[in-house]
Amino acid sequence: MGIAPLKSFFEHGLTVGLGTDSPASNNTVDPFDEMRIGLLLQRGETGENDFYRYFTARTFMRLATIHGARALGLEHEIGSLEPGKRADVIAVDLSSSPHMVPTADPYSALVHTSNQKDVLATMIAGRMVFDRGDYRTVDKERALARAQEIRGKLRG
Repeated sequence: MGIAPLKSFFEHGLTVGLGTDSPASNNTVDPFDEMRIGLLLQRGETGENDFYRYFTARTFMRLATIHGARALGLEHEIGSLEPGKRADVIAVDLSSSPHMVPTADPYSALVHTSNQKDVLATMIAGRMVFDRGDYRTVDKERALARAQEIRGKLRG
């Protein structure tokens, strides 16, 4: 718990990744929230000169992608779009929502203003699993009902 000393981690060459863990500690499990909150916390922890040297929106996007994969020992399979890697991709709409326009820097738009509702499509290993509200591999109603059932048991 607390705020990770990322500047020190970076200076010591530690592998750092950013992700979500579970609804038990964060009920949205939204990687955009994690990037945004992480960046804002680091802004409060570091001096302005260090902040812009170490902590940009692009840095936090990399922490959530290739650096996250590296922290898991999976950087040869996931974390970036390259031949031979899994095609794990999301498409985010940066153009139609008022909170996204104008978009001068896509990294800043993704980190500072995006959320899970802005995701248009998701591919896992090249297979489309979500496309504009259509969950292609999950029965959404059944999954939500099951989640409510489990929640009731946990509270019981």
